[in-house]
Amino acid sequence: MAEKRRVILDMDPGVDDALAIIYAVKSGRLDIAGITAVAGNVEVQKTSTNALKVLELLDAPGWPVAVGSDKPLKRALVPETWVHGENGLGDVQLPEPRRTFVPQHAVDFIIETVRKNPGELTLVPTGPLTNVARAFLKDPQLPKLIKEIILMGGAASTHGNSTAVAEFNIWADPDAAKVVFRSGADITMVGLDVTMRAYITPEDVQELRRIRDNRVTAFVEVLTRQMFGLTAKIFGKSMVALHDPLAVGMAIDSSYCTVERMPVEVETESQLTLGQTVCDRRPWRDLDTTPRPYAKVCVAVDRERFVEDFLATLAHQ
Repeated sequence: MAEKRRVILDMDPGVDDALAIIYAVKSGRLDIAGITAVAGNVEVQKTSTNALKVLELLDAPGWPVAVGSDKPLKRALVPETWVHGENGLGDVQLPEPRRTFVPQHAVDFIIETVRKNPGELTLVPTGPLTNVARAFLKDPQLPKLIKEIILMGGAASTHGNSTAVAEFNIWADPDAAKVVFRSGADITMVGLDVTMRAYITPEDVQELRRIRDNRVTAFVEVLTRQMFGLTAKIFGKSMVALHDPLAVGMAIDSSYCTVERMPVEVETESQLTLGQTVCDRRPWRDLDTTPRPYAKVCVAVDRERFVEDFLATLAHQ
């Protein structure tokens, strides 16, 4: 059996973050060192509490959950409540958690955990990159000690979802994203080019409930209900894009997506293109010898195989 990848999940739960937690925990194929919460979809007090609530729903072991940054590095927080509801979970109510957070700030938790496991930890950020950037700014050697960063964010060749060109996680804290992409860490960018193609439908959820009728699948059903209604209005098709679960999926099995290594810069100045991930996809890009930050950018996804695994994992007893 292959050795489990040791990960820290840095998240802003969030409907799809909640699905990512369920997928990560139920897969049994990741060694989860902890979950760090950041402000993004909603305020950090809510995102961190949501992480605890979902873990308790799963009867998960006592993985540490650390509360992190409550605002972007330089900008105001702009929550996405119109997508994720006022509480971040589509306004689905879960019991208040019995567990409490670790006393460390998420930034310090990331630094300490990476330093105790040099070269072994993969960070899986599925929210704004504020916690990760602050950790790198506080400990400049940290990027060299991380095995890999697999982040959900950005768009290489498609439109954004917060602006015409910017994906939410990057747009929410573009200054932090610039720090991370320029850090020298080994980065895989799981952006909208692939996550918008990796989606589930109401029929998928109905089949999931038929196969496994329990409190987790019941939660998934009500969690996705509002999103199905929203996407039907926007796209004319009910679907929930598995943005954050696909980043987790890439930590489980990197063959789900085809990647291309290319320069990636983050726009932080322009009001028109703020938060855009400028990905150089020119075939002759490597002729430019100017030092530029490179990342492995996901450009295609095996949707059928990934969604099949995601649903089978959630259906597992």
